[in-house]
Amino acid sequence: IEAILRKALEKEKERRYQSADAMADDFERFLRHEIVVARADTRFYIFRKTVRRYRIQLAVAAGFVLLTTAAAIVSTSQYFRATRERDRFVQVADVAQDVMNQLLTKIDDRVSRLPGGQVARDQIQSDLRSKLEALAQLLESVGGMDRELAHVNLNLGKIAERRGDRVGAEQEYLAVIDAIAKSGESSAQMAALEIEAKIGLGAVVTDPVEFLHEAIALASARAAEAPDEEIFKVLWCEAEVQLARHFDMIGAYDEAAVAADRALRVFHSVPAESRFRPRLALAAADAHEQGGGVRRLLGDCDDSRWHYQVASDLLDELLDRSPADVLTRLRRMRLDIRTSGLLDRMGAKNDALRSLKRAISDGELLCQLDPSEFEWSLSLVHAYLLKADIVGRDDPRSARETICDCRARLAAMSRATPGS
Repeated sequence: IEAILRKALEKEKERRYQSADAMADDFERFLRHEIVVARADTRFYIFRKTVRRYRIQLAVAAGFVLLTTAAAIVSTSQYFRATRERDRFVQVADVAQDVMNQLLTKIDDRVSRLPGGQVARDQIQSDLRSKLEALAQLLESVGGMDRELAHVNLNLGKIAERRGDRVGAEQEYLAVIDAIAKSGESSAQMAALEIEAKIGLGAVVTDPVEFLHEAIALASARAAEAPDEEIFKVLWCEAEVQLARHFDMIGAYDEAAVAADRALRVFHSVPAESRFRPRLALAAADAHEQGGGVRRLLGDCDDSRWHYQVASDLLDELLDRSPADVLTRLRRMRLDIRTSGLLDRMGAKNDALRSLKRAISDGELLCQLDPSEFEWSLSLVHAYLLKADIVGRDDPRSARETICDCRARLAAMSRATPGS
């Protein structure tokens, strides 16, 4: 009202109301809470009048804004809470998976190589299997846990493979590859998992060549990209050995020899002081044994003898590191039996008998450590029979005594394992 009166009393004609009607219109606008001409140039006044005129609409709008803001705050809070809970779950799942992975690795590397260790390993892995399956189901239900799921599936595949469940192992190894593909991750860890899964498939499927070639290609590429990542050379060597083993089984001896030679080139490219030396030495011993076996079949006995000797030296190295490793001792025993057969074929009778002497010594030690191991006793019987065959050509009486010992041992084995 004061503004209307001031405008009516302005000295300058241009600033006064031009008529009584104009002044009356301003009073009417004032009563309707509209903007009056007398204060049209005041921004705060215009804002205040606008708010007062549209107070209901503005109140509704303000309420909507407040409600939306509150909902956004609650949603954001819940999102961050869910994110924190998911992060904690991921950490727990990582720890659980890592513990199980380390446990299974220790069982393979240490427990299974002790007397009675294979039975203990099978029992522990059987107990862990249900836990791993439950963890895999939980990871699948959560989603976005492909790396952890790939680890679990790989361990389940290894357990199934050792149990002789080839179909189950194949399914688990394929699940590893699927999980890696879904993750879209290309880290060194995921690449190593994929290679291991394909090597595993190479041991359980009927035609593993494609899987093994893919494993070799990936391992060799990774080894070239990161020479310090020695694990890829280890996996490369193991994949080549698996390929050589497959070619040997199907009678493709030339291809088997080539694959074994490639494995050995990879082995020699890794420094002797590598932390992976024991695992590499085992793979290289496999490669030499495969190489020696196929060259024997191809008629190259001298080359075969050399390969067997180098394989034996590598197994000796491993036994020097770990004398209680019964699995390596068993492998050396079986290699000595194969070597003695080759030497006998070459006419080196005394060398063959020396090789058999060590095989029998290893076999008797193994059977003393664990008489319940059927395979160990059977390998020892093979060594005795081969010795009887070689000795019997010149000394039938000594051979007869050896055969009688074998018969007694076989009778004891039959009583221990009825129906075998």
